[in-house]
Amino acid sequence: MGTHRSHASPFLNRLPIMIRGKTRARTFIALIAALPILCGCVIERQTDTARTATEELLISAATDRAAEEIGRKMPPGGAKIFLETSDFDALDGKYALGSIRDALLRHGNALVDKKEAADLVVEVRSGALSIDNRETLVGIPSYTVPIPLAGQINLPKIAFYDDTTLQGVAKFAATGTDAKTGSMVLSSAPQYGYAHKSKHTVLLFISWISDDLIPDAQKDP
Repeated sequence: MGTHRSHASPFLNRLPIMIRGKTRARTFIALIAALPILCGCVIERQTDTARTATEELLISAATDRAAEEIGRKMPPGGAKIFLETSDFDALDGKYALGSIRDALLRHGNALVDKKEAADLVVEVRSGALSIDNRETLVGIPSYTVPIPLAGQINLPKIAFYDDTTLQGVAKFAATGTDAKTGSMVLSSAPQYGYAHKSKHTVLLFISWISDDLIPDAQKDP
């Protein structure tokens, strides 16, 4: 009686190799497809400190402009002023108070250390000292796309028109009272200062930046 031998099909013998080959091929194709996207994603490190120079310039420039408006609200002819700062509470408050002192002096006033030596007590306060961020986009925002067998990738936004603006805002106010009688002499009402930096993009690749942070004569050439 003859012995029956079972022979596997040559196709079945090659199947594991074919599966591995197809898996490698799909991975290779996915990587090739993602290559242009990976090349287009650039990460720029802008700072090693807690805040960028741009953030600090936005706040300080807005501060200087609001402080200048406070200086202009003082009585003409100058006065001996005691600056009351106990209720002034703001981010970068020391710089803001320095700007207000500078504005008062430049407008012809004198600062004294004691109320008894003053003609006018000026109480200053802060209502805002921060940064707003707004964006107008005509296009597709950035989003995450899964890549089979290769994880996921973050696609950059596609902007036919994009306007991204950072705006520093400062709001200060001052109340002046007679140092002898305590009666109100002036109320500045809220005074505002603004500073901005904007990036504009048109048709994906045409972009430019505009700002009012540094005078043109002092910008790095």
